[in-house]
Amino acid sequence: MSTKHSSNNTAISLNFAVTPLPEFKKELGQDWIKWGADNLYSDHLIDLYLKSPRHGAIINGKVDYIIGGGLSFDKNSLSVEGQAIAENFIEFFKSNNCLGDIVRDGELYNGVAVEIIWNKKKTKPVQLIHIPFGRLRTNEDETKYYYSKNWKTRIQDEDTGFKEFDLFDANNPQDSQIFIYKIKAPVKNNQFNVYPTPNYQSGVIAIESDIAVGNFDNSNLNCGFTASSIINFNNGIPATQTAKEEIERAVKSKGTGADNAGHVFISFNNGKDKETTVTTLAPSDLDKQNVEVDKRVEQRLFTTHKITNPALFGIRQEGSLSGDNNLAKDFELFQSIYIDGRQKWHEEFINEMGFYFGVTTTIEFKRVAPIKESIPDAIVQKVYDAYSIEQLVDILGMPKVLKSELVQMKSEDPLDIFSKYGRKKELFEIIESKEFIYTNNDEVVISEFLFANELSSLEKSILDLISKDEKISIQGLSDALKEDTKKIQLIYYTLIENGLLKVDKNNIQTITESAAKILDGEKVKTKNYEIVYGYDWRVGFSDKDKKTSREFCKDLMAKDLLYTRSEIDSMSNEMGTSVWNFKGGWYTKPDTNIHLPYCRHTWHQYLIKAK
Repeated sequence: MSTKHSSNNTAISLNFAVTPLPEFKKELGQDWIKWGADNLYSDHLIDLYLKSPRHGAIINGKVDYIIGGGLSFDKNSLSVEGQAIAENFIEFFKSNNCLGDIVRDGELYNGVAVEIIWNKKKTKPVQLIHIPFGRLRTNEDETKYYYSKNWKTRIQDEDTGFKEFDLFDANNPQDSQIFIYKIKAPVKNNQFNVYPTPNYQSGVIAIESDIAVGNFDNSNLNCGFTASSIINFNNGIPATQTAKEEIERAVKSKGTGADNAGHVFISFNNGKDKETTVTTLAPSDLDKQNVEVDKRVEQRLFTTHKITNPALFGIRQEGSLSGDNNLAKDFELFQSIYIDGRQKWHEEFINEMGFYFGVTTTIEFKRVAPIKESIPDAIVQKVYDAYSIEQLVDILGMPKVLKSELVQMKSEDPLDIFSKYGRKKELFEIIESKEFIYTNNDEVVISEFLFANELSSLEKSILDLISKDEKISIQGLSDALKEDTKKIQLIYYTLIENGLLKVDKNNIQTITESAAKILDGEKVKTKNYEIVYGYDWRVGFSDKDKKTSREFCKDLMAKDLLYTRSEIDSMSNEMGTSVWNFKGGWYTKPDTNIHLPYCRHTWHQYLIKAK
């Protein structure tokens, strides 16, 4: 804000400036370069993120799309030790939402930073910690970085958390160093090009306008008075300049438009019966003009962020329908023009760090599955009830060969297939059971491990076998314990991560002192547990509901069979559909119009052992 006074009249003009582009200049008497004229431009970017609902939603959405399904790597070409190293490295990013913080910094600033901690002998890095990029400043040759929680003050000490970092150098390890990754943009002459520029920099004014539009609406609601006015104080001229300035500050703080922005003209007079008058300079339909401004601001925001469809970020536009038929195509376009590139940028940063941690494979983001336009289940059920498979094949124009296969599948009795597999439940002692919801095969494996691990001594059994044979392989453990290889592999990595097992470069395995204490004095006996699945009542239902159940469900439950995961896979192959998702149909709650897309039965997971 600037203020103009004149000794020859009593008028005061208040002007409010637009945020200028950031400047990168040397801080007088300090080693670091200022990030913005006041050294607080990174704080300004955070304010934009927090105060603009649309900008904030877009940033958050981009972060989610970039992270996708998290980090992964190809295990097929790695040794056991190599897999363990890669898993441990990824664990750094899982802890305390480190990956989310890093990707968010990338979207806010176009820069990311982590502190790398070396071991005591300085032979290899052992830990990494995310550092908020906005709290960093650097010198002109970018060899030093300075951290502070508060760059508003010139005095940097323990109170501000001030810390100095050396740039990461694998050939000159220190106790801790900082690893920086950033994208810089051209700057004006006589400036130090040391800080990144966000991808949305060209739209900063649009984001500020988005905030101002919101503040304008809020100001109208709270104050009922908008700027762009002449205020005439007709009760005399204040005796001193200080008195004038006090009135000026009061008007500025109470009466000016969007977050005290705009232009106000204040005049002190001796007339008009000493009554204060206000002359409005702005048009009376300013609220309508504001709507048009908001539309232009919104379009500029979407252009800045390369948004193909605002619905991808939960932003509804006026006149749009909730079901957007182009959403899938727009998602694929946005993935290709923006997300793919940003994922690769972060992957380069992660893999460059991974190299120094001994990772010998490429770590990548699991891509988000494309959005699929789907028909609601209720409509599918109604179509299924109204037409035969033969009619649907003709309506949809399917090939004749597919038609015959579908008709043949319909003619087969699924109950016959279920009867070919499984073992009677009465042959086993059921240790524990719970309802099971299928998502994918990997989740089945993890679920089986977690379910059994709560009750068995499988981890202890693995440690016990390794203590007796330091070269035993994962396959050997699987064979000895009669457990699935993936399950053993998952437990194996968990033991390494928890500091109970060590593997050297020659694949020699040793249990740690902590593990030895766990096993000390306790002879581990491997329990002959097994994970199986059976068809049973959902929670809230029982045999009293049998009379109204469908014939298939009643017949299958009467057989009282338990199936292994591999048997369920075999049945799925024979039926040509997923047995996990095979359901009797829709269930209508009695005395209501509530329809549920499943019946009263579901798969249960059982932990059993032979009687």
